[in-house]
Amino acid sequence: MRTLAVPIRVRPERIPWFEEAMTVDVSSETLRFITNRVYSPGMMLHISFVNPGTSPWIGDGERSARIVQIEHVRETNSLAVTVQRIPS
Repeated sequence: MRTLAVPIRVRPERIPWFEEAMTVDVSSETLRFITNRVYSPGMMLHISFVNPGTSPWIGDGERSARIVQIEHVRETNSLAVTVQRIPS
């Protein structure tokens, strides 16, 4: 993973509304973002990049991903959520 802050839109499966978040780290298969929402490991999310030109993931529109790790961010109420892309 490499450190990269890009804006993304995240929404849980079956929920039509997204939250805007920022990535912290990205790779071709995973990314980590900061959020104040409560998520659970194993949960499926749909992720899209606000500016498709900044996307490290191939393809347009939303991509499905599964939460693989959740960590508390020190000295905040935020969570760092790591997801792994699901191949389409």
